[in-house]
Amino acid sequence: MTTDASHNYKVAPNLLNRRFNQNEPVKACVSDLTYIPCKDGFLYLTCVLDLFDRKLIGWSISDHMNASHTVVPAIRMAGQEQTFWRRNDISF
Repeated sequence: MTTDASHNYKVAPNLLNRRFNQNEPVKACVSDLTYIPCKDGFLYLTCVLDLFDRKLIGWSISDHMNASHTVVPAIRMAGQEQTFWRRNDISF
C-alpha cells in the first residue's frame, strides 16, 4: 500500500495531510522502509519516527520484505504496539 497515486495499486488515505508538527508524543508517527543492497541480495530497514520530537522510536532490519519481518518488529521495538493498534486517534 502506498500514498503515491501514480499507479493502479491500492492507495492508503493520507491521514496526516502534511500535519508533521505534533504537540503530543505518539499522536502521529511515520514509518518508512528502505532497501540496502548487499552481496547476497537486499536487507530491508524499517524505521518508525514519532513526529512530536522526531525521535526514532523503533526500527527493524530483515532479509524478508513483509510486515511480520519489517513493520511489526519496528512497532514492537517502539514499545507502543498496543497503543498503535488500540487507539483510534493516532495517525500513522
